[in-house]
Amino acid sequence: LQATFFPMFLFVFCVPLGTMADTITLPLRKVVSTISVFLGRNLLGIPVLRDGVQIYSATGGFRYEVAAACSGIRSLVTLLSLTTVYGFLTFKSPWKRLMMTSVSVPLAVVGNVVRLTVVIIVAEAFGQKAGAYLETKLGFVTFAIAMICVLVLGRWLEEREPNPAVVPEGKTA
Repeated sequence: LQATFFPMFLFVFCVPLGTMADTITLPLRKVVSTISVFLGRNLLGIPVLRDGVQIYSATGGFRYEVAAACSGIRSLVTLLSLTTVYGFLTFKSPWKRLMMTSVSVPLAVVGNVVRLTVVIIVAEAFGQKAGAYLETKLGFVTFAIAMICVLVLGRWLEEREPNPAVVPEGKTA
């Protein structure tokens, strides 16, 4: 029974979210749009406003809605499954497994915030169409960066063999 627990647990990722996704995607959309507008307005000086999950330029240059598909739910589910498998196959310690699995949520949110903030910057500089074009292409880049972060964390948490003490010649340990 113990040997089959992990493979059976992975079946959780095969269950479609369906209408349950709305309870997850709406808060994700609000968080991502709030943080991106904050960064754009307060740190970058872009006149951008937010109404719910709609982001628009105060000067009328662009208008976007952070749709359910853009909430980061796909990245979150994919990262969660990959970090779960990576954590369980790589580490024996429960806290390291939990750490590896739990890092998927902030990575998905940060990746989506970066993507949306870059879209705001590009839309402000080059217009609505340029921002929309970039939005569809940038998801792969932010996901690749998230995967690199997962691998770096895995390397940092790696269980290393202790080095035997080096004894100078002529001395005994």
